Amino acid sequence: MPDAAELEKLLQEYAVELGGATEEILHPKNKYKKLLVFRTAGEDIEPKIFLIIHKDSEPLVIDFLAHPEIQKKLVEEYETASRSNLLDKKRAVQLVLTGQFSLEDVKSFIWQSKETVI
Repeated sequence: MPDAAELEKLLQEYAVELGGATEEILHPKNKYKKLLVFRTAGEDIEPKIFLIIHKDSEPLVIDFLAHPEIQKKLVEEYETASRSNLLDKKRAVQLVLTGQFSLEDVKSFIWQSKETVI
């Protein structure tokens, strides 16, 4: 697994490849932290958030949407997964990327998150 900075760059590139439009905002609960918010983009769809990257976090932290059953399984089985306070609490996951998941697994979560909001 790449280090946090490289992983952040790779996931940003992947989210853009998926057609995500990005903006940088301040964390709503901590004005010293920045978030990269990725939304669906396109003329035919209303923009919806499918990924949040906690910029410059070490280890890297991301928030994404998942089917409620998948969210429950991740939160119950992995200590690096919890319910997200930034997205829909019934189906959003916050994941601390410490190596429990491969890069391909994380990309799969992001892809599924984007498909969830479309």
